[in-house]
Order: sequence, then structure tokens, then C-alpha cells
Amino acid sequence: GQVLAGKDVEAGAEIGAGMTLALIYALHAQLGGTRSFAYIDDLYDISAEFGDARPAQAVATVLDRIRAEYTRTDLGSCLDIFARQHLARIDRRTTVLILGDGRNNRSDPGLDSLRQIKARARHLIWLTPDARRDWGSGDSDMLAYAPICTTVHVVGSLRQLGDAIAELLS
Repeated sequence: GQVLAGKDVEAGAEIGAGMTLALIYALHAQLGGTRSFAYIDDLYDISAEFGDARPAQAVATVLDRIRAEYTRTDLGSCLDIFARQHLARIDRRTTVLILGDGRNNRSDPGLDSLRQIKARARHLIWLTPDARRDWGSGDSDMLAYAPICTTVHVVGSLRQLGDAIAELLS
């Protein structure tokens, strides 16, 4: 199967963007056929940056390319773009992995697009740094996203992230 991974790279994102981009880089190295995307208020295909570059250089290149100026996350719009442009790539062999806090700055959460993605994928896995008690607080849409996902892992610590990765790779 293939893995499609997406990562929130907003400057204020709770999980360090560099750390989770390094995770996506590792997935590229371990799993053939991984396509990777970064998002803030637009969707960026970052698969090419993870081709032959070393991890630190690949991560720096992605962050330089995308965070040229501060902007606010609009995940719903990014899910809509992904569904329009990449839904045909998803089939029952595909695992879609989303890394981010599910905070959407009070924008439309794009639930219909997430449902379309889930309907085609084998698994839809979300890794979020936010504790379950914080879902639905402020601008968090995790209470709406979570039921659509196959699995949601809270990864607020390196240990939790390691456990989630181990499960993903098993």
C-alpha cells in the first residue's frame, strides 16, 4: 500500500514542525510510495524535497519554502484542495496520515472532504498533540474530525509519538 502524509507547519503548531517533518522523512525512507504534503492555508506537495536530500536539509527546505510569512491554518480549505486534486490517488491500499492539532482558526473544517478521503482509504490516522480534554475548546475541530478517522493518537510527548509510530509501522 501507499502512505499519504500531511503536516500542519503553522509557526504556532504544538508539535514541532521540524520534528514531525523529520518523521515524514523517515516514512519516505522506510515505506516506498509515500507522498507527503504540508499545509497551513494552502496545500504543498513536499514529496520531492524528501527525495535525495539529507533529513536536516529536506526539513529546512520545506520550512523555508512554506513559511515565508506567517499565516493562519485553514485545514478545511486544505482538505478540500486535497480531495479535489488527489482523491483519485487514494484506494483501499492507502493509509492517509494527518499530523496536526486540528485547530482551524474558526474556518470551515472541511468535514465532507475528510469523509471522502476516509471512504476511499484503507486507514485514516490522525496524530495530534492536543489532549482529548482540549478537543472542541477554542478553535479545535478535533471532536468533529476524530469520529471520521480510523484512529486518532494523542502525541503530546516523544514517548506517545514513538508508540504511535510503532503501531503505524506494525
